[in-house]
Amino acid sequence: MLNEKKIIITLAIIIFSIQCKGMENNEISQSLPLDPISSVLSKFEDHDIVALGEGEHNNEQGHYFRLELINDPNFSNIVNDIVVEFGSSSYQDIMDRYIKGEQVDYIEFRKTWLNTTAPHMIWDVPIYEAFFAAVRKINKNNPSEKKVRVLLSQPAFDWSKINNRADFLKLRKTIDRDLSAVDIIKSEVLDKGRKALIIFGEMHFIRKHLNEPVKNGARLIDIPLEPVNSIVTMLEQEEINVFSVWTNISSDLNKIQKSINNWRKPSLSLLKNTALGSERFSFYYPYAYGEGKYSPDNAPKMQEMFDSILYLGEKETITLSNFPTELCKDKDYMDMRLRRLSLMGWENRLKRICKIDFD
Repeated sequence: MLNEKKIIITLAIIIFSIQCKGMENNEISQSLPLDPISSVLSKFEDHDIVALGEGEHNNEQGHYFRLELINDPNFSNIVNDIVVEFGSSSYQDIMDRYIKGEQVDYIEFRKTWLNTTAPHMIWDVPIYEAFFAAVRKINKNNPSEKKVRVLLSQPAFDWSKINNRADFLKLRKTIDRDLSAVDIIKSEVLDKGRKALIIFGEMHFIRKHLNEPVKNGARLIDIPLEPVNSIVTMLEQEEINVFSVWTNISSDLNKIQKSINNWRKPSLSLLKNTALGSERFSFYYPYAYGEGKYSPDNAPKMQEMFDSILYLGEKETITLSNFPTELCKDKDYMDMRLRRLSLMGWENRLKRICKIDFD
């Protein structure tokens, strides 16, 4: 088994070197599919952090890939920590005890993903709790020095102080979720000489603004832009090596390169000087360019934003984890979630799911 892993990693390095030759000559080459597990793990050889985008929140294919990655026998030999967006740092002690295999009261445990800065049900679907359970299971068989730690990145958020929408918006303005994540990565990972996989929505990882400043089609080179303060750029400003992965969900990559439909699912592909990397970011994230605020023609190239793409399949094959309807019968949960949703006028979303009559 170990020899097979070495062969896979060696092949990945060979394909990397082929793509790198194209990079040196600034030639646009065909994008190539790589084994995603060995490719991601090999990047920890010269990177402190691998930033793995989740894709659209709640998608199941991205979840299955993450489970496959952390269950690889080499993962816990290489990676020390996993930093996630879907948990509140207020409950790090509870998560630490849970991940180590200790008994934790479930009502307390679920606060880790229920009490983030989000008022809606984004983390309430089963895949996030299942991810924590998978890490706990892996650690059960690992010696203490190889137990993987899960770090919750969301800043503390006191919901008891929020009585209306104005309170919510005011408190949200006082926090910076990306800065909170960076502080945790620096203090709990980098300062301790550890390596981490970080899992967030991709927009927390972008390296450039969605648009370049333009006027009448001309680039305004005399107007400097403030740097993008994403998790990746803030770490790279301090000379931390970060390898970033865009998990493709919403765009048809075969429109760029027809052979992609024949790729194994999942596959990873490097972006620099490739067909996929040369496409503009607006192709991959059209939502930001659909209302006229940004021009698709002035979007940066994908290779300026990310290092690689994780291909999970054609977008019509992507499925989402469904809200667990048994929560509709949980009075404490429903009181909490409906109250928070009402702050934004979103309570009917949950009422429809739970088939509750509207007032």
